[in-house]
Order: sequence, then C-alpha cells, then structure tokens
Amino acid sequence: LLWCLTNAHYERRISVSLSASYSSTSLHVISMLVSPQVRVAGLLIKQSGVEPEHIAILTPYNAQVLEIKMILKKRHLANVSVCTIMKSQGSEWPYVILSAVRSCPISDIESDRPSKAWLGKRLGFITDPNQVNVAITRAQDGLVILGNSTLLRCCELWKRLLDHYYKEHGVVNPASDIKVQNRMSAAKK
Repeated sequence: LLWCLTNAHYERRISVSLSASYSSTSLHVISMLVSPQVRVAGLLIKQSGVEPEHIAILTPYNAQVLEIKMILKKRHLANVSVCTIMKSQGSEWPYVILSAVRSCPISDIESDRPSKAWLGKRLGFITDPNQVNVAITRAQDGLVILGNSTLLRCCELWKRLLDHYYKEHGVVNPASDIKVQNRMSAAKK
C-alpha cells in the first residue's frame, strides 16, 4: 500500500480541470492530472516487470479515463486497464493506481469540521464509503493512491485511511518521488 501526495502545482491543475468542460482547452490541464498515474504504471512495468494487463488505473471521472487511455496509447502502454471507480466494481487486478483527483487551493480548504455541503462540493462522491470501498478493494497485490491529503483529510473516512498510511510508512511526498523496486530483489530482502 502506498499513498503518493500531490504537490501544489498538481492541485491547482485539478481545480481548474474540474470547473472546465472537457474540450480542447482543458486537454492540457487534464494531461497534467494524469501524468502521475501514467508514470506509476510505467514504473511498475519497466522497473518491476509487472505485465501491463495486471495494472488498472481507477479514477472517478470519464474525462480523465479518456485522457489516460490516450496517453497510455502514445507511450505504448495501451494494455493497462483504465476505468472509473464505478465501472471497476466486480473486477480485480494485481496492481491498482487510484486517482483521488479532487482538489482545490489550500486557502479554500475548511479543515475545521467542514459542512456536508462543502464536502459534497469539494470532494463529490469520493466521500461515499461505498465508492471508497470499491476503489481500495480492487487491488490484489498492490495499491497506489494519488491524492491531495490536505483536502482528503477533511473527510473522516479519508483521514483515517491516510493516518493508516502514515503509520505504516506508506506515504511518498511528493508523488513524483515514487520509486518501484524490482519484485525479485524485494523478495530477497
């Protein structure tokens, strides 16, 4: 289990993307959002020898699914599965990369008991325990969550999950610092 924290640049890009319609003007913004997911998939394949068919990237949004698929195809990684959290229900993969894509500027975050309406506006349906359960239980061997911990901590469910990752030393900050160890050399240790 690994939680990768996003940096401020990534967080700003996310908030812009969510307010923009999926058009040619938002393609660059969405590309910025998917690069960490695609990078992690590439590392799993190239550095750890994981077959692309054994990796899934899950995200809450169809627009992000389309963009991730396009980028994976350009990088010759088209066999990596990509779907929304809802569509992943009933499926499993050895490795899952989960994009908790919702974010906003840190100055907009109400960390002291935000209202249900505020959570709904800022986090959407990823505050739904059933959606979170589906998202984090699709992985058989490895789960990587990419997300803005400052915002997600506003939701008690995500706060508990993030606290668990910190306790287990499973947090990488920033997400760009993630490294994948070859499975064979890890097994020898």
